[in-house]
Amino acid sequence: SALPVNFIRIPKGQISASVDLTATNSLIVSPNRVAVVEIESVVGAVEDGVQEVTVSILNDDPPQIQTTSDPLSYTVGSPAVVIDAGLTSVVAAGSTFTGATVSVGAGYVAGADILEFVSQAGITGNFNSTSGILTFTGTADSSAYQSILRSVTYKNVGGSPANLDRTVTFTVSSGSLSGS
Repeated sequence: SALPVNFIRIPKGQISASVDLTATNSLIVSPNRVAVVEIESVVGAVEDGVQEVTVSILNDDPPQIQTTSDPLSYTVGSPAVVIDAGLTSVVAAGSTFTGATVSVGAGYVAGADILEFVSQAGITGNFNSTSGILTFTGTADSSAYQSILRSVTYKNVGGSPANLDRTVTFTVSSGSLSGS
C-alpha cells in the first residue's frame, strides 16, 4: 500500500531510500538547488548509524518561452532575417529542455518559405519543408535552447511576392511536458 507523501520507507536490510519531490513553482526549481529533508522520527526500527535519503526534485510545470510581439517585415528574395532575437526562456536558470519546434502555420508556402538556424552544442535541428516545422532535439540547458531559438531565421525563395502573413509558433519540451 502507498504511504502518505510525508513518509519515506527504507526497506528492511537497506540503509537508503529515494523520494521524488514535485516543485510547486518552476522558478524555484534548478538542478543546482539543495533540498533539506528533516527526519523527525523512525517508526518500526531503531536509529542506528547513517540512513541516507536521496531526493530528486521534479518540476511538473511545462517549460515556457516568451516571444516578443514585434511583427517581422520581409521582402521575397531578401536575405534571411532573424524571427525573434528577443525570445526568452521563462524557467529557472540551469533547467533543461529536451526539444523544441518552430512552425510556420497559416500562410506557409512549401518550397518557398524556409527556416534556418545556427547550430548549438548538444542540439540538432531539421527543417521539414513539406510541413513548415523546424524540429530541435537534444538535452541541453534552457539558455542553449534560448540561443538556438533566437538564431532561427526566415526567408522566402519563391519567385513571386507572397502577400500572405505568416504565423510562426515556438514550442519547447522538457521530457513529456511542452509549452509555447
